[in-house]
Amino acid sequence: MEQVAPNVYIETHFDGVNVGAIRTPKGIIAIDVPSYPRDARNWVMQLHRLDRNPIQHLILTNAHGDRILNTRWLNAPLLVHKETSDILYNYDKRFPQSIIESLTARHLEKGREISSSPVEKPSLTFTHSLKFFQNKYRIELLAAPSAAPGGIWLFLPESGILFVGDTLVIDRHPFLTAPNSYAWLSTLNKLKDWATQVNIVVPGRGSCSGFEAIEPLQYYIQMMQQEVQQLIDRDAPREETAVLVSKFLPMFPVHHLPIEWIKKQIKLSLAHVYDEIQLMGSGKETL
Repeated sequence: MEQVAPNVYIETHFDGVNVGAIRTPKGIIAIDVPSYPRDARNWVMQLHRLDRNPIQHLILTNAHGDRILNTRWLNAPLLVHKETSDILYNYDKRFPQSIIESLTARHLEKGREISSSPVEKPSLTFTHSLKFFQNKYRIELLAAPSAAPGGIWLFLPESGILFVGDTLVIDRHPFLTAPNSYAWLSTLNKLKDWATQVNIVVPGRGSCSGFEAIEPLQYYIQMMQQEVQQLIDRDAPREETAVLVSKFLPMFPVHHLPIEWIKKQIKLSLAHVYDEIQLMGSGKETL
């Protein structure tokens, strides 16, 4: 755990997502939860060493499977965007098996501990923005369409820290399997405008390397759109997007992740962008 400002902490070394914590006189406000049960338990112990009070809130920055699966370990009221809430309420008591299978394929040893736990339901939701005070701490939540439904930013004006969730992922492949990629690009453009207000931007995954990471991510998304558009212009079927996987694989590091899992995610991203462009071409609105 790294302290990045008075009473503000982040952890960027868990497998999967980054997590954060704001310490207030009444207890911790947690931001996201690690992707695997072992790491989630580790994070809970760190938070309780930091503050013995019950965790006041758990804020989820989107509804991606590896952000929502372990919320129960924090035993705290969920504060989420309405899209995230809708997804959680639509799950039938247990999380879908596809989430568990994907996380297990990503990390076999840690994945063995995953079980289809009961779905935690949100206590508070919002649609566009939400501002609140926890004692003297001002916290601003803003809707930010990006890599998964229910994407939000969390801004701490006094310390100039902005948690952006999967709007920004650093030094690793972004996966476009649920978002609108054009809305994501628009959100990244808006993020650039925050450079003068923000001291530290905390990405959803990877180290806090700053605003310079925006352009490589934008380039990747735009290139995927362009390559898929060329296939569509040739009336190529959706299945042919798979031939593009080798072009995108070298664009970001794989790290410790299984190469076949990465290839599958890129393939799914290409297929998603194909469907998205087709919908736009048919006159159906996707933004």
